[in-house]
Amino acid sequence: LSPVCLGSLRRRPVSTQSTWVAQWLCIMNHPVPGTGDANSCQIILPMAAKNSDIYISVQSNALSVTPKGMYTAMISSNVYTSKPKDELLVAYKLLGPVLKDFFFVSDLYMPSNDPRADNVYIPSSMNATTHFEGATREVEILYKMITGKPVDLSANTKDIDKEDE
Repeated sequence: LSPVCLGSLRRRPVSTQSTWVAQWLCIMNHPVPGTGDANSCQIILPMAAKNSDIYISVQSNALSVTPKGMYTAMISSNVYTSKPKDELLVAYKLLGPVLKDFFFVSDLYMPSNDPRADNVYIPSSMNATTHFEGATREVEILYKMITGKPVDLSANTKDIDKEDE
């Protein structure tokens, strides 16, 4: 078996897609209106016109994420214009009053190498999904490319501390 290198996009040449990922972190002192006072929830707004859904992930102290009575909401989506806040405004308005917010835009990078040729395996940048669907799928693909086997998540919790045989 040839040596395998797991890399970071910061260390290897990459190609940039023509999109960016915007994330809007909001701090609130109330649940999202219309969710039945849910302590946590995942809201996905289908946005067929812009080719990217908008994701809202809400957490509270029920998940040990915030102090009691506080909530965080992360809004994220791929964005395509020079006004990314405007692209996410429909989701922001669903939250009700926001105490403090932080807005970030990041480039979406993809590796430019062929790992089958150079044995260098580099995951892409995190995409907009707040439930990590894309990242999970990519890890499963990279794992299978490296080991030749699919990821097996059927571990018995009683065997966690036993050595691999």
